[in-house]
Amino acid sequence: MREIVVRRGDALLIAGFVLAALNLRPALAGVSPLLPAIMRDLGLSPAGGGAITTVMVACLGLLAPVAPALAARIGLDRTLLAGLLVLAAGVALRSADGVPALYCGAALAGTAIAVMNVVMPGLVKQHFPDRVGLFTGLYVSVMVSGAAAASAAMVPLAGQTGWRAAAGAPALLALLAAALWRAALTKAAPPRPPRTRTKAAPPPEPRARTKAAQPEVPPAETARAAAGAQQLASPAPSSPEPPPPRPPGRRTRPRTGRDR
Repeated sequence: MREIVVRRGDALLIAGFVLAALNLRPALAGVSPLLPAIMRDLGLSPAGGGAITTVMVACLGLLAPVAPALAARIGLDRTLLAGLLVLAAGVALRSADGVPALYCGAALAGTAIAVMNVVMPGLVKQHFPDRVGLFTGLYVSVMVSGAAAASAAMVPLAGQTGWRAAAGAPALLALLAAALWRAALTKAAPPRPPRTRTKAAPPPEPRARTKAAQPEVPPAETARAAAGAQQLASPAPSSPEPPPPRPPGRRTRPRTGRDR
């Protein structure tokens, strides 16, 4: 799923967004009216009963910084979808039998609400950039209305079905919101182009080595170079041999006028 900005008139996206906002408070606000029945059934003290809501509120404050890191990793849309699914699982676990399941489910539901509280303003800016004020007020109004409706409906519902079914009712609302949000994202996502297999290009053929073109030499320079090469090839002229030495004997002196 890709996160894209869709038309503000997309009714499915708006319905999923409003229903997700409706899940932000019923799991938390609906516990307090049921505390007397929960404490009586599980044998909890007043401190143990108050710890149920304390655990959820503590998770709201302590685990909210996890939401930006999660949204950066999987995106805002998927973070909200994961929060709705975790909320449904936590509410269902909280309604199971046993005190450990009660507190573990409360912590899980509080974590999911903390994450969704952080990503909702970002989703408004992403999907409704030209109606930020309108949709921010809308989701806040729906969130408060959900808290009031849950507080008012829990006691009558618990009188007819028991406190476990009443406390687990918000899980159905979270699953419905998750299904609607998933359908809205699927409709908004553009279709993926079909994958085509492309053949690998053949390796390039080796180029034949060509001799570098010889520069043209003028005929005069060619003849001059040939004459120089011929002179280098001819043997060097021999030097004159020295005169033979005179035989040993008496020395003759040059003739003068007296000898005549």
